[in-house]
Amino acid sequence: MANETYGAIKLSDANAVGSMLVKKMGGVGYAPKDWADVINLMGKLPEKTVSGAIANFADGADDVPVKEAKFYFLPKQDSGTPTPSSPISIDGWTGLTAYRQKKNLFDKVNGNVVTGYIATSSFNDGNTRAKTIYIEIKGGMTYTVSKTAGQRFQIATSEFAPTNGATYTSRQTGNTSSSLTITASATDKYLWAWIYLAETDTGTLEDMLASVQIEVGSTSTTYEAYSTPTTYPVSWSEHGTIYGGYVDAVTGEGKETIGMIRLDTLPFIKNSTQNNPNGTYFSLDGVTVPFLGWGSGGRDSASCNELAKASAGAGGQTEPNNTFWWNNASTGWRVVWGLPSGGSSLDDFMRFLTNRNVIVVGQLTTANDFSVSPVSPVPSTYLGSNNFYSDANGDTEVTYRADINLALSASATRSAPVVQEESEER
Repeated sequence: MANETYGAIKLSDANAVGSMLVKKMGGVGYAPKDWADVINLMGKLPEKTVSGAIANFADGADDVPVKEAKFYFLPKQDSGTPTPSSPISIDGWTGLTAYRQKKNLFDKVNGNVVTGYIATSSFNDGNTRAKTIYIEIKGGMTYTVSKTAGQRFQIATSEFAPTNGATYTSRQTGNTSSSLTITASATDKYLWAWIYLAETDTGTLEDMLASVQIEVGSTSTTYEAYSTPTTYPVSWSEHGTIYGGYVDAVTGEGKETIGMIRLDTLPFIKNSTQNNPNGTYFSLDGVTVPFLGWGSGGRDSASCNELAKASAGAGGQTEPNNTFWWNNASTGWRVVWGLPSGGSSLDDFMRFLTNRNVIVVGQLTTANDFSVSPVSPVPSTYLGSNNFYSDANGDTEVTYRADINLALSASATRSAPVVQEESEER
């Protein structure tokens, strides 16, 4: 497709000339508001939007600033299992760091290399001839690892770095293969790859490391050397702590979607269907809070502790001050409060909440706008493969201009007719 000719001009040549014209006419330094007018010899560059824990795309135009780069984030929660008597801390954000990187995620010079191998169910550091590499990853993503074919090749995803006895979530094995693909679970944080066994593999460890490529997606592509990610700090400390939402690093727009909520501002109803020896139950009326935690003043605690999570169908748990959590599996998490004796009306209960100044962290009914200073310079795309992501725990969404040659090639690949071979039978 790259050598297809239109008139007297090859498509690859036309695209190269167009890219040059964009640069000569100031296309690289234009303001984001002029983004829609960027053209090359083939016409306007196609606009595309991708999203995911890593916004990955393989058809980026050469050095063209992106139109939008939204980085989503959720509340930060400490590890552990919360209970009524031992809540788990929740915190918010005052900023994040965004990254732009080419496709190869493994640094052969400064990457993590440890002694040991991926054994049945866990990592074993007992064989000094075995060498394993690892990188930090985003949960839920698919990754492909490729290298020079040897005698040992296994990959795994895990919540832990590969130390002796560390367990993994899933594993793929193909000892003499040149590439393996694996999908991480939502909680996985690391990708391990056992790549080398001295005295069994030919060549040196350095030779093998120089061939390793780790990329997002299920396809092994042509090797590309690692490049250090470009970082873009994004701060909104002047707006205080924000628990969840997104920020656009290009436009400076921010949306707060999860925040502090006074419980006495939410609708409650009296619930006579539950038995409570310590009082009367009240539940949220038609409101489902998908993520709920204690804020300042709640449970006489320090700020931001998560509500206990009873398993679906298990009913609930009661804590010492007569507060009761109830899980409805069909509608999501709801709060049911046990009012101490001395009052049983809805008014009594609402006064009880107001007097205690109970504040929770949850989904806001109406999102709040906030702003940050756009990053400068605006992140631009690499020609071909791109990875945009952040250190936050949410997705990234990027709107960018695609290279016309790559876009047409991808389109041709998707729409190419299937050629049926003639049978030798007559």
